[in-house]
Amino acid sequence: MKHKLLILIFSLLLIVGCKKNEVETTSMPEFYNGTFEVKINDSLITPTWGTVSNEFGLFPNINGTDSAGFDFGSSYYGFKQKYGISIHFFSHLPNNSLIHTSNGQELSNTSFSQLFNMGSHSFTYLAFLNGGVIVTWYDDKGVRWSSGKYKVTDTIPLTHPNYSLNNFVINYSNSESNQVNYKQRVQASFNCWVYNASGDSLLLEDAKFNGIFEY
Repeated sequence: MKHKLLILIFSLLLIVGCKKNEVETTSMPEFYNGTFEVKINDSLITPTWGTVSNEFGLFPNINGTDSAGFDFGSSYYGFKQKYGISIHFFSHLPNNSLIHTSNGQELSNTSFSQLFNMGSHSFTYLAFLNGGVIVTWYDDKGVRWSSGKYKVTDTIPLTHPNYSLNNFVINYSNSESNQVNYKQRVQASFNCWVYNASGDSLLLEDAKFNGIFEY
């Protein structure tokens, strides 16, 4: 892992089939310029105080297999986390496709960039079982709504959503990597249903996100 990453150990309850000492996740302190807008109930919402921040997680031997789970997140939050969006890309990659160093398993810059190829990307219900996109929305009261589960213990969504009406498209993807970190500028548009802990649903329409994913 790169020296800038902060390693945190998660509880065994957070995952399926992984040992506690085999799970690590990290947060990135960098902030970047970005934009976001979304239509909800025919009202256009454009947070004006937002900044883009990044998260990264690595889960070796995910689900007891010889694959590693990678979680790349990019978030745009309004004032006091109201009207905020968080987009996570989860990928399950076999160990033999990774670079093995004294610090652990890593992706090449090429492999990292390919995770954000232009075109359509599918949603996932439970990230530890299947790779895909999870979108999380924070409303004007800071209430969390999500399209999928990050971990088994997540309470939302309560049941597997119908993703047939969802779509997520990357319209622009360009490397802004430097000698220290891999960075990918992504512009995406999407429509998706998100859910709160009570099982209520909310449709995010004509959403447009411009931000950085970093490794």
